[in-house]
Amino acid sequence: MGGLRSSSALTLIASAALAVSVSGAAHAQDAAAAPAEASDAAQGGIAEITVVATRRAESAQKVPIAVTAVSAEMIDRFKILRPEDLSRLSPGLAAVPYAGTAVSTFSIRGVGQADAAEHEEQPVAIYQDGVYVANSAASGFPIYDVHGSEVLRGPQGTLFGRNATGGVIQFLSNQPEAGTSGAIEAAIGDYDAHRFQGFLNVGNDRLAARAAFYSSTRDGFIKNLNGPDLASENVISGRLQIKYRPDELTNITLRAEGWRARGTSYSGGNPTPAYYGPNGYPVIMGATQNFYGTGAGKDLYGYRNVDGNFTQSVNDPGLIYKRIWTVAATATREVGDITLYSITSYAKSLVNYREDTDGSPLFQTTYKDGADAHTITQELRAAKNAGALRWTGGVYLFEVSGKYYTQYNLPTFCDPSSPTVCSAIGAASTVLPLDAVNGKGASMQTDYTLRTRSYAVFGQADYDITDKLTATLGARYSIDDQDYTYKATCVQTVTNACTAIYGVGTVPGIVSGLGLISLSQNSKDWSGKAGLSYKITPDSMIYASYSKGLKSGGYSTATDGFVFPGQLSFKPETLYASEIGFKNKLFDRRLILNLSAFHYTYHDFQTFQFSGVSFSVVNKDAYATGGEIEITALPTPSLTLNANIAYNDFWVKGIVTPNAPGGERQRAINAPKWTGSFSATKTFDLPNDWTLSLGYNARYTGSRYFGIVNSAINFGSSFVIQDVNVTLESKNGVTVSAYVNNVANKVYQTIAFDQTFNGYQLAHYGLPRTFGLSAKYAF
Repeated sequence: MGGLRSSSALTLIASAALAVSVSGAAHAQDAAAAPAEASDAAQGGIAEITVVATRRAESAQKVPIAVTAVSAEMIDRFKILRPEDLSRLSPGLAAVPYAGTAVSTFSIRGVGQADAAEHEEQPVAIYQDGVYVANSAASGFPIYDVHGSEVLRGPQGTLFGRNATGGVIQFLSNQPEAGTSGAIEAAIGDYDAHRFQGFLNVGNDRLAARAAFYSSTRDGFIKNLNGPDLASENVISGRLQIKYRPDELTNITLRAEGWRARGTSYSGGNPTPAYYGPNGYPVIMGATQNFYGTGAGKDLYGYRNVDGNFTQSVNDPGLIYKRIWTVAATATREVGDITLYSITSYAKSLVNYREDTDGSPLFQTTYKDGADAHTITQELRAAKNAGALRWTGGVYLFEVSGKYYTQYNLPTFCDPSSPTVCSAIGAASTVLPLDAVNGKGASMQTDYTLRTRSYAVFGQADYDITDKLTATLGARYSIDDQDYTYKATCVQTVTNACTAIYGVGTVPGIVSGLGLISLSQNSKDWSGKAGLSYKITPDSMIYASYSKGLKSGGYSTATDGFVFPGQLSFKPETLYASEIGFKNKLFDRRLILNLSAFHYTYHDFQTFQFSGVSFSVVNKDAYATGGEIEITALPTPSLTLNANIAYNDFWVKGIVTPNAPGGERQRAINAPKWTGSFSATKTFDLPNDWTLSLGYNARYTGSRYFGIVNSAINFGSSFVIQDVNVTLESKNGVTVSAYVNNVANKVYQTIAFDQTFNGYQLAHYGLPRTFGLSAKYAF
């Protein structure tokens, strides 16, 4: 695949801004790229954590936002290796790694986009060092040499942009600093896992550099009786940062980062035979049922997996291959009591994905997709961070453009009512399992391009009405331009298969028969926030806010080509959110108690509809009510406890179901009503300056649905996952640790797909029990 060219105007703007940043003339490093984990615990209380949730460094307990700060220590202790792993520690966060494509999907408070197409921007915005990660396939990056992470519950549209209705997850890497330091770590684990990472920092107060690396390999945890195991991983990554201070008022940081991931895919998932019941809903087939006449408990093609959830027989192990590069320049300059900021970035993503969708040895269904995309961003802003009036304002320019494709292959499609489509049903001469000789069907490929340009101006101010009462007011005005081309091509291996499977030629005007289609849409709208916060005591505050958030419109891939051109696009979504919160430190700052409650009203909520070969995003109204409780306690100086619980009652209106052709409300996708976690860390001082730490974490995920039509076939049961770890650390820089994740070896689904159209349901399962050892030396 070849990449698309950016618009010359935006490229020139970004290139000029990058040159200015490098030259150091009036710009320097963004403070958001290097917050500090704050203060000491000299008073014996819980140390402050500094966050940049408002684009400036502030104590997490003083920010009137529902935010979960995860320290580097927690990331290391609980093996947070990818952004999806944060769901172990953050309330209301749900994530699905590789959700049926090379894309991971996230939701906060139930707000997410289940469409894992690689061109889709999600409503949970991912940031690295202040830079927006626009390409969804690039969001599954490895986490290493980081200062910490922040999960901001949404909407966060005023300061973070139009695609943060669900919230923001940002990662902050360790920055170059004066002096020489470094570390190297090696780890091993089951499934032949090997991981190496480290960093080297050199420099002085004027010029410093930091290089970090990460390498991880792991065999697949899904045993494949028919070839290489599934869901294997091989990831390498590197990051180089150079920090330059030409004078006391100016900082400039250049960051170059790249990573590559490859491995086998999960296939479409573990197949379980299914059929449509008399009420029109899909039904999981019992082991003794013979609905299709192909054998007890078998699907339309005469197959049933009897080897368990973690064993399959797949003729094609599939492929996940990603190459992601990012170059960014961040800068600040102090001008009196005003700080000027610049963030410039360029990112490129090359992705290829292939799966054996049917998850069986049959030559029945496969899926492929790929992307060649690049992103340019430029943000210029000014801020006053001290005094009774504190404000931030600026402009933001963004472009993402790419070339994409999907390929849905049904080399054998069986339809009992149409013997001309498939000879596998009722034909004694057909030999099972199906293969390339016996296969009869069709393949639909869609080739499409999408270019999105966004321009925004924004500002937010905090004003201290009194020494205890502060008002917040902010707004952002965004303009989005999108250009989309789409072409569907069907190739058949038996006469009339394209017509029978994909409707080619049967319905005039559907996109499968129109050739190249060009569409565009433009939107202009504002988001904003108004709030009040009140300091009850120096350690307690209460806040309330009302916000309007925006998620940009877009286009569906229409993998089956069975839609009209007007159905390819979907409109922007608008969220109106009310929130109240309470943050408190008690018992001499040994207990932190944070509470938040919210109500969301959505207009044109973007929800994903998936069934068989049909994929689409549609606009529906929705609403949600919920809240979170977060507790951190320090009962003794050596014992730290963390607990959280989140409640979310999220409904989407007007969904067409077999029970309600006119539409009814349904639970949002991957939006569990209850989630929660508990962790404990206990340290012991040992002789010869050694420290022993014991850690435990348990997380609960409530039941949820993986499809917007809430049927039993896409229902995921609740589960509890428990992890333990032990760490030995010396003051001379040596650290040895061991861990066991999913101690009880709980079997749980991470996602399910309704493929009753093909005679089965597909399900992905999370990692079973895993363990590992690591050794680290730091100097």
